[in-house]
Amino acid sequence: MPPYSSLLWYYNYFMLSGLMDVLGADAGGASVIKSIQNRTFNLPLAGTTITHASVIDASKTVVMVWGASYGQGADQVGDYPFAWAWPIYPIWGTLNNTNISLTYSMNPSAASLCALQVIEYL
Repeated sequence: MPPYSSLLWYYNYFMLSGLMDVLGADAGGASVIKSIQNRTFNLPLAGTTITHASVIDASKTVVMVWGASYGQGADQVGDYPFAWAWPIYPIWGTLNNTNISLTYSMNPSAASLCALQVIEYL
C-alpha cells in the first residue's frame, strides 16, 4: 500500500475512472466512489470487530487503517539491561458487508488509537 503522501492514490482514482469510462471530476468523484466511512477508535489488545455505518458491497471496497502500538523487549548487554521497543501496526482480517475485524500484526504492549477508512466504489 502506498504511503498517505504518495500520489499513487490519485493515480488509482483516475485509473478507476478511466476504466469506467467516466471521470466525474466535476462531481467530486461521485461517478466512481459510492461511499466513504471514516472512524477513529481505540483498538484493544485483543483486537475488535467494527460495524459499518451502512451496509457495503465488500467486493468493491478498499480499506485503509492507520495507527500503531508498540512491543517491548529487553536484552542483557554486559552488566546492563537494554530495553527496546518496536512498532506494531493494526491490520484488518475479515471484511464483509456489515463489519470488519481488526487485530495487530504482532502482540502489542498497549492498546492504540487508530483510524479506519472504508471506501466503497461503484
